[in-house]
Amino acid sequence: MSKKPESESLYSKFTRTIAKVVGLVSPSSAVKYLGQHACLRAYDAAVISGHHNELWAPQMKTGDLEIGRDWKTAVARSRDLDRNHPLVNDALRVGFAFTVGSALDPQWTITKDGKRDTDSIKILESAFWEWAEDCTINGLHWDDVKRLVYRHLKVDGELFVIESADEFHPYKLQLVEPEQLNDSVDGDLKNGNYAIRGIEFNKRGRAVFYHFYEAHPSGFGLSDKTVKVDAKRVIHIFMPGRITETRGICHFVSAIMSLYDQNELSDQILELHRLAAAYGIFITSPSAESNIIGLPMTPDSSGRYVPVKTVGGVRVNYLNAGEDPKTVNPEMPTGSFSEFDKSYLRKGARGFSMSYETFTGDFSNANFSTLKAGQNNERALFRLDSALIIRKFSNRVIRNWMDAAVLNGLRLKGYWQNRKYFQQYRFTLPALPAADAVKEEVADRQALENRTTSRRIICERKGIDYDELVEELKQEAIDLALTSPAADDEQILTAENAENSEV
Repeated sequence: MSKKPESESLYSKFTRTIAKVVGLVSPSSAVKYLGQHACLRAYDAAVISGHHNELWAPQMKTGDLEIGRDWKTAVARSRDLDRNHPLVNDALRVGFAFTVGSALDPQWTITKDGKRDTDSIKILESAFWEWAEDCTINGLHWDDVKRLVYRHLKVDGELFVIESADEFHPYKLQLVEPEQLNDSVDGDLKNGNYAIRGIEFNKRGRAVFYHFYEAHPSGFGLSDKTVKVDAKRVIHIFMPGRITETRGICHFVSAIMSLYDQNELSDQILELHRLAAAYGIFITSPSAESNIIGLPMTPDSSGRYVPVKTVGGVRVNYLNAGEDPKTVNPEMPTGSFSEFDKSYLRKGARGFSMSYETFTGDFSNANFSTLKAGQNNERALFRLDSALIIRKFSNRVIRNWMDAAVLNGLRLKGYWQNRKYFQQYRFTLPALPAADAVKEEVADRQALENRTTSRRIICERKGIDYDELVEELKQEAIDLALTSPAADDEQILTAENAENSEV
């Protein structure tokens, strides 16, 4: 049996001795004392004295209290970074391209007895894209809606979509920014419910109403009037980080200060370089008059000749007699700044769940292995974001749109008797980047031979709709057979029969 370290043994004897003395007066206090010392000995993170981080004493609060205290400042800063930090703005566009892009659109897969119901699919797809042209109260396209959902989810941490209607269609969307929720509606309410920053909950903790300002509190047409909207009409899109969170926070909140400091430091280094280059030329002489006599002259706007002010873009300064210029020679931290800057950018990249190379566009030290490793992580995280948007937003919108469209006259025979049949659909996913397309093709072929993947899975990774591809390949085979000079009746018949077979 191994012997305990001497320091630990002495510590244990000391604490047990004190516990026995305390126990003579209060046994329960002795038990509590021993438990607290066991925690302090077990966890370095709990050290509260004699340590350089002893002032680090965060409080235990619910998720809502933590977010509610700082969310306005955090969101304002994240939006400012989006506007003014080029890498943040680009990272959001890259993330959108691989999470949503031109995909996340419904693709109906209605089948009956193993055969696609192409008539119903065509009716639904045609009706959906007609609605998609003007799917919001203020006339936005479906593609704009997807982009705004992604950006607000990342930058603000949440957004609200109210299901509404107008004179053109019984189902329209209304996008609402988080600050339009009246967070002064908070605490216990007279009707027995309670509210958290504008969301009203029943006793079971389920949202029943959302209290929105009639207009954006910081925009034109300011209004302090609050509208109470039934929770059944509101889609609240956010990703809770704790059980006690009912509101969202910026997804890259942990990297906000690092990105701001990096951007500020870069600007200050640039100003330092500008200052060093702007000292110019100083001219001195025994008297003030001789500063002018014999010097090159140039006409000013009034036609008078005055001494030159610049030479090759550098300012010329004329000093009076006895004046001696004193300049500061700033030290340029160019040698160490590069690595220091990269350390901050790496933090920013992780805040966006991206590799340093993807976040910065700097591939100077990258190779195939590092790119592949980084892309594998990014792919998984991009897909998680895609799944979040589909689950929280897209699924509900498509189902409710179908109901409203049929009520509005869309002809789908037997829809209300068999809704599940018509609501067979899936969402296309954006293509993921390939570090080496040729190598991936070889790997996909090998995986198909080993039966560890399928053509549908491969197509989804590449952003291709599998069912549409099958139909296109069938039609392509028919077209090639019909246009081939050597085609005979037997070949044409074989190509036409391909319509009933799989690729």
